Amino acid sequence: MRRLEGKCLVCHESVSRERIRDEMSTSSVLAYPLDPVRYTETFGVTVLEAFASGVIPVLCTADCFGELWGEMSYTVPAPYPEHKDEFLNQTIMALRDDAESQRLFNVRTDYAKR
Repeated sequence: MRRLEGKCLVCHESVSRERIRDEMSTSSVLAYPLDPVRYTETFGVTVLEAFASGVIPVLCTADCFGELWGEMSYTVPAPYPEHKDEFLNQTIMALRDDAESQRLFNVRTDYAKR
């Protein structure tokens, strides 16, 4: 994390659910590279929270993220280090492609409600 200091990235320790809600409500994209080196929370509650907030997830399909969220998100295959450029391109597309983002918005929010 020290290498990222001064590059518009803020690392927080544990934060409240209200803080997460506020951050999601002012965000457009959830960039989630997911490059696990240990056991992880494979369901991805953060992704579901992004869906509910209308935030576009850009994900690496490690663990079961491809099966769970792939059809409703912008994705790159695992392992992330081999697909960094593609991940960046997917993130840019998520920010620029209004038609696709709007189509997926309805799918994601309906899914989150269920």
